[in-house]
Amino acid sequence: MLSAAIAAMAQVDDSLTELAEHFREHERAYLALLRDHCEIPGLLRDLLELAVWEDYGLFCEVEPFLCALPNGSARAAARELDEVIVELVRFELDYQLGKARALRSVLGNVASL
Repeated sequence: MLSAAIAAMAQVDDSLTELAEHFREHERAYLALLRDHCEIPGLLRDLLELAVWEDYGLFCEVEPFLCALPNGSARAAARELDEVIVELVRFELDYQLGKARALRSVLGNVASL
């Protein structure tokens, strides 16, 4: 749903922010669901990559979500972001790199191993 809403943003006039509000409702629901299922392989990585690549400033709750992760999930998120950062550096994708580094900084000094 989140990806579909982002794709729709390129096709419609959302000057009244209705689509953005719809996205935020689904973001909250998705993060609540993910909070209880971070251990499922791929889910955390999908969220982090979507947040890094989304260009409309729609994500409002990802940073608080990361701050509230228990230690094991925070370490997993740090590992995922470290991998994303390496890929972005390799391909010189500076804008996304800045977003990935900002998300990684939210996790602070969480060990990535």
